[in-house]
Amino acid sequence: MADTDPFATQRGVAGTVSAELEDVGFEDPQEVGRGGFGVVYRCTQPSLDRVVAVKVLTADLDEDNRARFLREQRAAGRLTGHPNIVNILQAGITANGRPFIVMPFESQGSLETRIRRQGPLPLEDVLRIGVKMAGALEAAHAVGIIHRDVKPANILFTDYGEPALTDFGIAHVAGEFQTAVGVLTGSPAFTAPEVFNGAPPSTAADVYGLGATLFAAATGHAAFERRSGEQVVAQFVRIATEPVPDPRDHGVAADVSALIGAAMAGDPNDRPSVVELGDRLREAQRSHGFSVDDMTASAGAGVPAYASSTAGEATRPPTARTGRTRDLPLELTSFVDRREELAKAKNLLATARLVTLVGVGGVGKTRLALRIAHQMRVAFADGVFLVELAELQDESLLVDVVAGEGGPRELPREAGGAARPRQL
Repeated sequence: MADTDPFATQRGVAGTVSAELEDVGFEDPQEVGRGGFGVVYRCTQPSLDRVVAVKVLTADLDEDNRARFLREQRAAGRLTGHPNIVNILQAGITANGRPFIVMPFESQGSLETRIRRQGPLPLEDVLRIGVKMAGALEAAHAVGIIHRDVKPANILFTDYGEPALTDFGIAHVAGEFQTAVGVLTGSPAFTAPEVFNGAPPSTAADVYGLGATLFAAATGHAAFERRSGEQVVAQFVRIATEPVPDPRDHGVAADVSALIGAAMAGDPNDRPSVVELGDRLREAQRSHGFSVDDMTASAGAGVPAYASSTAGEATRPPTARTGRTRDLPLELTSFVDRREELAKAKNLLATARLVTLVGVGGVGKTRLALRIAHQMRVAFADGVFLVELAELQDESLLVDVVAGEGGPRELPREAGGAARPRQL
């Protein structure tokens, strides 16, 4: 990986923006990253006593595109709360017209950095990242958002080791493969071949980007990395016309190689949907004896889990749901990695009606139960509810309290006014 850049993104040029960031409330900006679309600064936000990452776009945007940028970020804000999507804390325009995005500062770096430093990742890590990113993309596709630039550099790791997808829609605003002053923006090595032929980015193109990302994670380099001395146009032609290299040549397991190949199929109609890809990745986890991760496909209440497996926007309407719009409380505190407990509980719930978490007070049973509930909600069309019973003194009220929390329709009554019993 020393002679050529397998991630094939040339650096743009960004001016000094320290004073502009300070004007909008961010102090001590330190450059920590630079890519084709912008420069990332580590800043202190005194008003909230926190450290944040501020990405300043280097593209020269006109007024219409600045307005589009703000619309794109407002749309991405709908994904706030998803455990594998980087939250947008703020978006705006500096006094000199530079668009910026404020995000949590993730000190663990990106998947790209990890691959550069470590080379190929262990298969268990590759599959886990794939499942998590499939869930993140499904949540985005469900609300009509296409990422457009899925690649290792756009997958960050939180302080708790969770992969989180960032930079939704920035490629759209920045012009994707438009060139300006001889600088190419975009990420050719992770871009679907149909996009080079003029097709608009789609959910299927995002699947390709995820497949290409998993190829890089499993082998240590991009499938179509730019060769030494190769012209950019020649790289485009290879991606659009040549078959995907076989990951088995780099020691990747045959079943995982097959699903990466399917995700990177040349015809977008031959690619699995992001949900199907996530399911196949989970099956690979199971067959290789790894803990099976959950594919969190909902960013919050009211966000349906559906996607299109072909080119175009996600169009299938969600199934109507009854009841309240938010059936679980927000997870306001960080969740320390407890993958083994999560996996065991979810496996038990696949066959059992009741799972009891046992432990001393303060060990985190309620927090674990809440995380299980959030991750299992996609499997229950009528919703998942948290019912607090600690203060309940009269056991005869148990059914009423549970039924009231779940928000069912009024129960039919027998003659004489007594409610007929109903199974919960």
